[in-house]
Amino acid sequence: MYSATARDILLENIVRAYQTGFSCFIYAKILLMLGSIFLGLLMLIIGVVIVVFRRNIYNFTGYIDFVEGWFPGGTNTFILFFGLALILIGIFFITGVGSSITAPITDQLKSVFGSVK
Repeated sequence: MYSATARDILLENIVRAYQTGFSCFIYAKILLMLGSIFLGLLMLIIGVVIVVFRRNIYNFTGYIDFVEGWFPGGTNTFILFFGLALILIGIFFITGVGSSITAPITDQLKSVFGSVK
């Protein structure tokens, strides 16, 4: 009836770590770090696929009116830059720089909505 997803398992481990103390808190931080690495790897792989197959993607989507009007180089160049941006962001998340880039946004959201307890 209900199958636990990776997100549910991760949240259960975080709650368990919060309830049991500091050593489990380190375990939860390691799980979150691994999740960040896997997210970065996924973004990196998708970015490489977009860059390698950008011509096929362009043949599938055709030209995009907004991009043609506002982006120099057209749709093909936009697809290339989008893939390169995904690669760069993926590398940021793998190396841990992504968390320092997104920290101002997440800190602001925590101050607005409060931290999860």
